[in-house]
Amino acid sequence: MTKHTEGPWEAGYNGNILGKKEGCSQPIVAVMPVWFPAYRGKAHVTQEHQEANARLIAVAPELLAALKRAFKLIKESGFRSGLTEEEFDATLTQAGEAIAKAEGSE
Repeated sequence: MTKHTEGPWEAGYNGNILGKKEGCSQPIVAVMPVWFPAYRGKAHVTQEHQEANARLIAVAPELLAALKRAFKLIKESGFRSGLTEEEFDATLTQAGEAIAKAEGSE
């Protein structure tokens, strides 16, 4: 599977995600505007929602890097901070699955 475009990314106008690496001046992800009437009883997506979603997507490479680092440190140290063994294992499983999903190896 192809690796994602290296970060950092930033949220641009109208939900476009821009690569901030030198030589990457074009949007790397274009989030299409969603302007439609209420869907299944929910309000339409506003410009503010679209820009908030873009900010979340734009920080994904940083979140993945932080999760991978935290996963490694916690797994290696075995630090449980009051968690039961089941809670600790479930947390590591959830983090591992999220990393695998983000990297396309799930």
